[in-house]
Amino acid sequence: MIAAGRLLLVVVCAGRLLRRLRRPRVHRNLERTTGGVPVALGMGTAAERVAG
Repeated sequence: MIAAGRLLLVVVCAGRLLRRLRRPRVHRNLERTTGGVPVALGMGTAAERVAG
């Protein structure tokens, strides 16, 4: 019974989180952030190769 309650809580929270993540403004900011991470990692790698 406790496991079913926890599962229900997870489902409800996940649904609310998905609704927030699907907002245009949030989606746009997530896209920018995830696009910038590989660029930053690549710049760090290039700097290490030049320095090392």
